[in-house]
Amino acid sequence: MNITKALEIVLQHCEKTYDLGDWSDRGKKELRSAMLRLDRKLKPLLRKRLLRGGRSMDRYTAKIMKRNAVNTAEASGQVADNMDVRLSIVKRMKSGEITLDQGKKELAAIKRNAKQNGLITRQQAWSRG
Repeated sequence: MNITKALEIVLQHCEKTYDLGDWSDRGKKELRSAMLRLDRKLKPLLRKRLLRGGRSMDRYTAKIMKRNAVNTAEASGQVADNMDVRLSIVKRMKSGEITLDQGKKELAAIKRNAKQNGLITRQQAWSRG
């Protein structure tokens, strides 16, 4: 169903429920503008729901889907700062080869150069999932 059509149905329901026939034209105009503002806010939310099979998801399900998206991207080699790279940096820090600041700088450089190398970061994979 079209979102605008759904909002029209809501407006018609409001007219029946609240007997807007007695309202002034200004009141009806204010209600319509409020519905348009609501339309602008609801469209992105409804679009997300429609893309995910028309049902809303709870936080747990959304988190699981995002985690799976990150794991899939890492497995396919699309992530520049994948868990193996991060663990190797931590291993080098624990062995004393590099300091914490050097490890942070190295990870930041990997993230910064990800797009140039045609890869994405873990955060981008998470937000796209």
